[in-house]
This record gives sequence, C-alpha cells and structure tokens, in this order.
Amino acid sequence: MCRGGCGRPISPHPLRKGQITIDRPNSYRLLRLTRINKAALERHGLNVLEAKTMCLPCTGCDLTPQRDV
Repeated sequence: MCRGGCGRPISPHPLRKGQITIDRPNSYRLLRLTRINKAALERHGLNVLEAKTMCLPCTGCDLTPQRDV
C-alpha cells in the first residue's frame, strides 16, 4: 500500500525483466490491506475523497480506500 491511500501491488521494473520474479498478491490480500488502510485513515480523520494533494483518480491503483471499499 502506498502512503497516499492506494492499494497498488508491487510491479517489476521493465529494466529488471528476467532478473527478479514478483508474484502479484491475491484478491483476498489486496482487499485485506485496503480495509486496514481505510481503518487507519478514518482513525486519523483522513478521507481520500477530500484530499487536495493526491494524484488524480486515474484508476491506476487496484483499490482505493473510501472510494472502492
């Protein structure tokens, strides 16, 4: 999970192709981590839907707390 509140799994860098093996997390893990992130954001009074300094909602992230879950 990135600090901005998105649920984006690790992705291999194109320049490292063939040097490393990365397995994407399964759907259960992505949902679990997104719910954990959502709870932390809400515990601190934060809401990604009201943020003024976040990235645009380009759907590049797999899941976004408070938007998707």
